[in-house]
Amino acid sequence: MRNLLSAYFSRRTLVSLYNFFIWVFRNLLKTFPLSLIMPQFDADAAVTGAGASASAAPPSVPISFPIKTLKDLESRSYFDSFHFPFNRSSVPLRRNSVDLPDRPRILVCHDMKGGYVNDKWVQGCENDGGFAIWHWYLMDIFVYFSHSLVTLPPPCWVNTAHRHGVKVLGTFITEWDEGKAICKELLETEESAQMYAERLSELAAVLGYDGWLINIENEIEIGQIPNLKVFLGHLTKVMHLSVPGALVIWYDSVTVHGHLEWQDQLNEKNKPFFDICDGIFMNYTWKEDYPKLSAEVSGDRKYDVYMGIDVFGRNTFGGGQWTTNVALDVLKKSDVSAAIFAPGWVYETGQPPDFLTAQNKWWSLVEKSWGIVQTYPEALPFYSDFNRGFGRHVSLGGSQLSDSPWYNLSCQSLQPLLEFNEESNPDTIQVIVDAQEASFNGGGNISFRGRLEEDAVFTARLFKPQLQLSDSPIFVTFSVKTEENSELGIQLHFSSPSQESKSLLLAPRRGTDESIPGFSDTCIPFPVLSSKTPSGWTIYHTSLVMNGHTLTEISTFCSRHCKPSTETQRQEYFALLGYISIEDSCPDPEKNGSFPPASSWIIEARDVELVPGESESGSRNFRGKLEWRLKCPDEFLFSRYNVYAEKGRKKKNKKGGLGSRKLLEGETGERTFLGTAHVDAFYISDLIIEPGVGEVRFRLQAWSFGDSSWQELDASPYLLVDLEGLYDLNKRVWGLYHPIYPEPPRAVHAPFRVRLRVTFSLHHIVTVTLSLKATVHRQLFPKSFSITMMLLKASPAISPLNSGVDEIRLPLSWKSWTLPVCSRKSPGNGLSVRAAKGTNQRALTGVVFEPFEEVKKEMDLVPTVPQVSLARQKFSDESEAAINDQINVEYNVSYIYHALYAYFDRDNVALKGLAKFFRESSVEERGHAEKFMEYQNKRGGRVKLLSILPPLAEFDHAEKGDALYAMELALSLEKLTNEKLLKLHRVAMKNNDVHLVDFVETEFLGEQVESIKRISEYVAQLRRVGKGHGVWHFDQMLLEEGEEAVA
Repeated sequence: MRNLLSAYFSRRTLVSLYNFFIWVFRNLLKTFPLSLIMPQFDADAAVTGAGASASAAPPSVPISFPIKTLKDLESRSYFDSFHFPFNRSSVPLRRNSVDLPDRPRILVCHDMKGGYVNDKWVQGCENDGGFAIWHWYLMDIFVYFSHSLVTLPPPCWVNTAHRHGVKVLGTFITEWDEGKAICKELLETEESAQMYAERLSELAAVLGYDGWLINIENEIEIGQIPNLKVFLGHLTKVMHLSVPGALVIWYDSVTVHGHLEWQDQLNEKNKPFFDICDGIFMNYTWKEDYPKLSAEVSGDRKYDVYMGIDVFGRNTFGGGQWTTNVALDVLKKSDVSAAIFAPGWVYETGQPPDFLTAQNKWWSLVEKSWGIVQTYPEALPFYSDFNRGFGRHVSLGGSQLSDSPWYNLSCQSLQPLLEFNEESNPDTIQVIVDAQEASFNGGGNISFRGRLEEDAVFTARLFKPQLQLSDSPIFVTFSVKTEENSELGIQLHFSSPSQESKSLLLAPRRGTDESIPGFSDTCIPFPVLSSKTPSGWTIYHTSLVMNGHTLTEISTFCSRHCKPSTETQRQEYFALLGYISIEDSCPDPEKNGSFPPASSWIIEARDVELVPGESESGSRNFRGKLEWRLKCPDEFLFSRYNVYAEKGRKKKNKKGGLGSRKLLEGETGERTFLGTAHVDAFYISDLIIEPGVGEVRFRLQAWSFGDSSWQELDASPYLLVDLEGLYDLNKRVWGLYHPIYPEPPRAVHAPFRVRLRVTFSLHHIVTVTLSLKATVHRQLFPKSFSITMMLLKASPAISPLNSGVDEIRLPLSWKSWTLPVCSRKSPGNGLSVRAAKGTNQRALTGVVFEPFEEVKKEMDLVPTVPQVSLARQKFSDESEAAINDQINVEYNVSYIYHALYAYFDRDNVALKGLAKFFRESSVEERGHAEKFMEYQNKRGGRVKLLSILPPLAEFDHAEKGDALYAMELALSLEKLTNEKLLKLHRVAMKNNDVHLVDFVETEFLGEQVESIKRISEYVAQLRRVGKGHGVWHFDQMLLEEGEEAVA
């Protein structure tokens, strides 16, 4: 073989050829986006696509997803998914909620935009505006619903519902023709029906929820009805054996004759299904007498009949929406249960004035009609920090851990039973759960804001417990932050064995000459001790013994502490309640006595990756899964864990000095809060590691089961990860180790096997192929990569330009060839190879290109599909998308200007100059949008018109007046437009799109600067003239400027 190669190529030629290939691959791999080589997991696709795609996906951010096929259900592939361990609920159902109460009940069926929206992110997301429910005290059962075959409730819903004593059901649904085919397979035999029932039962038991809603909304062959009964009955039986208090509820759809006929009442056509399960969810188009008729048919199981109510009001009794209480009143009177479908209507339809207020208002209708159905606490310990599962910051002990918005319903604590008051009266105290003000723990609090007279008091209900107390002391702790002279205490209401009522007020001591107003003989002030935190919170704590009494209510007590010199009788009141805790053991002031030492933990990191970051600073992204366990797990029980990243030792700089001290991009501290875990695992996604950081310490902070205490960070366990020892993709995978070196640095195996293959054929044609195949992480690099060249035995005529390798004296076979190789540091570099013609021994010199040969290559690029643009050339997708975004910006600004024109043109405003100015501005911005659309078409892009938000209709401002306010708004819009234009300019520069750069600079940037200058002058002039007569003169000036321009 060596002699054969020598006959064709000299040793220098072969070495040069090999070095050339190595250089090509090194530069190509440096610029390859990860998505072209490494398979990426699309979480949205996993949710909307087949369930198997998520089951088979590589490690990624944990999500919840449904099972969409019987094959996946039968194969149990869900349990092989990377996401499965994260989807197990961690909060058990309250002990006293295992058996349903013997009374009319409320079932709430979630139907929120098809399911799996913000709640699919198991570890939470950054949308603090996601849908949530916090009125758990008004329901008994919660069903998570979607239109997928097997809807598995996300663990966040299970955790928070169980915390409040509410059972959670998943949904098994088949619909229409596809559902009929599924049912034919499911009910093929009695054995198959039992097998699928057992698979559903296993899912509920392992994931930790309480049963199933079975919804068969398609025709069933009459011969398979017996197997359908087997399926339903077997599922009910196995669920009862697997999960204490489990429920299987049948939906009123298919009849015992196999017909899809909604009955709207319990009768002989659906009662056989009702008899073999735990209840029936009746369709929502029932008549007024149907509930009573259904109760009569049910015998002694009338509370297992759940009459449906569609909140959207689709042919539902009473109309749903804001009259949902009409149907509830009828059901309450008929003494049957209710099933409320799609309370997310409030959120989906954007009911005014905002979601939080509208949600409280709508649920107040349920409370007025049905009353409170859940009471808590009923056991100790009891703790609530009023966290609703979303917020704009995260705090711990009064100190802020993060100022980023977040959404994670698993973090929702026990919710207060605040009474809704629709009338907003500034002379009374407004009580709301507030996610914007400071929090003591989590991201919520209860704020009290308004006016309170000196001798007046204000009380607000928080909780309605039924807590039987013994002769042991209970320990009450709560945190408060108030403004001067505002006082906030906790009032505990008790019932004695003889049914006598008594109240204790837990509040700070007053002077001996002061009394607390509003007290009767049955309400006794009780002293508390207090301590102050550095963040301004006051923590009150006390202990008391109320042997034989029952705690029946917890409320707040607002009062004023005024000095004798105070003259005003009505003053502003403001206070925050951070948390409240009631325990049956003395809280540990050190907080570490009930936590195991760090040495008791085992923490492991799995599926770790360190990949190049997006910035040019050399940062890297850390991804990996943390898992932990106790060496003696039976000794301790924890509800959740805070996860932190801490910077370790600094990496030494070989050139002298030390590397950067930064751990994460944008973080200045040495400890960063990553999130909260409710299982014994946490996935870290794209943690940005700045250059110079050699180690990262991942620390776990455990919370006690009652959520009232947490382990001190310095005593918490941690895992130290040596970043220098990790497999660095940026330097090793993309850098390509040279095969002649047997061992790469740190003895890490070379990531690729490099092979050079030379084959010969007739006519002296030689084919040289360089191929790469992964030797490690083959699941990430399933494909091999190769470059092939066809060479002749002719003379040396190839000369690589700007390649940085030795000259390769081999000709290409018949044409010249250019290989673009781009890098971040020098995007303009390229490799140009020129060939000799025929067997001429001289290279072609002075020839830039051969037109007829070059045009062949370009003709191959001309699209033949009619839907593809013929004019498109060197026009990137990123530029196309950026232009579409700019079109949307221009149209939105034009829309706002048009609304301003309509406002100033009103007969009761009549500022014609301003109206003319904004009309012209609207037309101008619309013209800009059309100019971008024309340019998009010219370059071969596709115009995509996006949604336009509706603007305001009123522009009057109490302090500034309408003219100044409108002109300041216009200035802001012009600056915003300029920012968007500069962003488009940066995109064009990044993609080397010289034509787009010139278009933006020539047509828009100069004009935009002029507009900003002109409107800035208008703002300055309007600030001088104020809101009075000067506005009219300013308006006339604008009108005259327009007329002069026309003249």
